[in-house]
Amino acid sequence: MAGVPTGNLESPVALLGTYVHESGHAIAATATGDRAAGIAVSRHLGGVTVVEDRDPSAASAVFTASAGFLGTAAGAALALVALAFFRAGIAVWAALAGYFAVTGAAWVRPNSIATTAYPGEAWVTFWFVLGAVLVCAAMALLASRPVRLVGFSAVALVLAVATLGEFRLLGAGAGASSDLDRLARETGLPRTLWQVVWSFVAITLVVGGGVVFARARAADLDAEDQELPPPGS
Repeated sequence: MAGVPTGNLESPVALLGTYVHESGHAIAATATGDRAAGIAVSRHLGGVTVVEDRDPSAASAVFTASAGFLGTAAGAALALVALAFFRAGIAVWAALAGYFAVTGAAWVRPNSIATTAYPGEAWVTFWFVLGAVLVCAAMALLASRPVRLVGFSAVALVLAVATLGEFRLLGAGAGASSDLDRLARETGLPRTLWQVVWSFVAITLVVGGGVVFARARAADLDAEDQELPPPGS
């Protein structure tokens, strides 16, 4: 029934990557002078972002179309970097809550032009965003440091897995490939070229975030070893 949050516990995890993807389109569209009219995600059918194209330039088309797939990869990379530099976890959870609150307030409505793409799921995106804000706020304000770190590690893992999942869609007929097809039509360049470019940038982002995290973790372990008393002391 519309207006009732889903009881499918797999949905919040599956929807996270999709929501980051769609909000990437909306953020990029707004930044390039277009208007994002709404975001919607589905428990079964992916997501959609409705954009009013006010800027017909090729640069706008490239940036907006690419920002979905690459937005998920950037989210994974940023999560890994955040884990490397913000050990307490309060700041990253507060920032994540702010991200959901701002994008939700800007582009999520229970009955918008975007939600019409998914009959019967008009409230799914609304409940997901509201739940995400509440969970992130609770993690920042109430959770212990170990719980915050484990929880945010899970967020980073989900986004990394979502990025890998989108690679499968690059050659399929739905999801990220629809962005590829649209971009190929608007730029006149073959979709294979955009596949290569997107794949290279996505891999660079995720691997780069992983390297930053690994180096920070190695530095932590070295510091811990130096603080240990010598054997037999």
